[in-house]
Amino acid sequence: MPEEQSGNRECAQALSEFREVTAQARTQVQSSDTPLDPQALAAYKRQQRKAARRWRGALLSEERATLDHQMAEHVKAQPCYEQASVVFGYYSFGDEVATHALLQEALEMGKTVVLPRCVGPRHLDWYRVDSFEGLELSSMGVAEPPARADHQLTKDQWPQSGAVALIPALAFDRAGKRLGYGGGYYDGFLAEFPGVSLGLGRRAMVVDALGALEPHDASVDFIVTEAGVIIPQG
Repeated sequence: MPEEQSGNRECAQALSEFREVTAQARTQVQSSDTPLDPQALAAYKRQQRKAARRWRGALLSEERATLDHQMAEHVKAQPCYEQASVVFGYYSFGDEVATHALLQEALEMGKTVVLPRCVGPRHLDWYRVDSFEGLELSSMGVAEPPARADHQLTKDQWPQSGAVALIPALAFDRAGKRLGYGGGYYDGFLAEFPGVSLGLGRRAMVVDALGALEPHDASVDFIVTEAGVIIPQG
C-alpha cells in the first residue's frame, strides 16, 4: 500500500506539472503577436517531456498493463486496422505504450509487420519482420530490425492503401499533434506516410492543446487511448 500511494502521488504531481507547463506554453503562444522564438519553444518542450516521462515512469506496472491492454483492444476494433494488410509498428520498450502482443497478433493474422530503424536526422528506414527474435538494440536501447536489404520496405514500396501506422509519443493534443522524444523521426515519417496513422497515448497525456509547437510538428489521423478513439479537431 505505501508503494502504491507513493506512485499515485508521483503520478499526480507529474501530471500537474505537465499541465501547468503546457498551459504556460499555450498562454504565451496565444498572447504573442509573433511566434515564440526557437529557444523558448525548445525550453517548453524540454519541461513537457520531463514531466510526461516522470508521469509514465510513476505508473504502477499493473495499471500500465491494464491501460495498454484496453488500448490494444480499441486499436484492433478500428476498421482501418482490421482491414490493413500492412502495419507500420514500433517495438515498445520501458514504459512506452506496449505493442508486443498487438504486433504478434498482427503477424498471426497474416498482416505484414514492418518496424523502423533510426538511420539519420528525422529519418526512419522500415523493415519487414517475420518474428521478433533477432531484433537488435540501438544505441538508445530501442529494439530494431536487422538492416536486411531483402526485408526493407522503401518509400516507393509503401502501399497507397491498406496500411496503418502505430505512432508512439509522450503526449498528444486534440488537434492530433504529438509531443515526441525530440528526434523528429516520426514527424518526418508522418509527413510522407500515405496510410492511416494511429497515435497511441494514455488518456491522461491527451490535452486540449500542447502550445509549444513548431512548423514541422506533424499530426496523427486518430488518437487511441484506453478510453476509446479521439478524432482530432482543428
